[in-house]
Amino acid sequence: MTSYSDAMYQLMADIIESQSFIFSKHKNILIIGLDNERQIMEKYPNLNYTIVDKSNKYQNLGFKCYNFIQCDLNESFPDLKLKFDLIIGNFILEYIKNKRKFLTDLEKVLSSSGELILCLWYHNRELNNDFKIRLKKFFKKSNLSIYSIEMIEGKRVKELSLSPRVLQLQIKGDKNEKIMG
Repeated sequence: MTSYSDAMYQLMADIIESQSFIFSKHKNILIIGLDNERQIMEKYPNLNYTIVDKSNKYQNLGFKCYNFIQCDLNESFPDLKLKFDLIIGNFILEYIKNKRKFLTDLEKVLSSSGELILCLWYHNRELNNDFKIRLKKFFKKSNLSIYSIEMIEGKRVKELSLSPRVLQLQIKGDKNEKIMG
């Protein structure tokens, strides 16, 4: 029988695997809060990675094109000189106190054709149109446009009659061509 935590870990692995093809389309990648994304880095070792993480445990990963910045994003945002084609922030937004400032900081380092992917836990909630509209308005205030909102559901845990859920947002800066109204 699958436990809820096992179902969560499997869902996280499935999400990372589904994001793998997105990495292959980009060159300069910023990963906020590295964890399972390391598997994708191993699959595409020649891309330019910048990792921002509160912990220093990812300081020496041994990738050729790799930059590590230890930083608590609730304290400050690093001064990044590079613009990124892809920014990945899986399961980090829940920990950020000032989400508006964080998103504005991300928008500043997102290249003009760049893409931002954010995943957050969405347990026991439904995704309705009202919430989608509120999300779009929230991101719009940071000059970001959501072009894909997807709820990804994990394996159902019978004894709890529920399954873990993740909300995945795919976002472009307003300076990019609008994909979704």
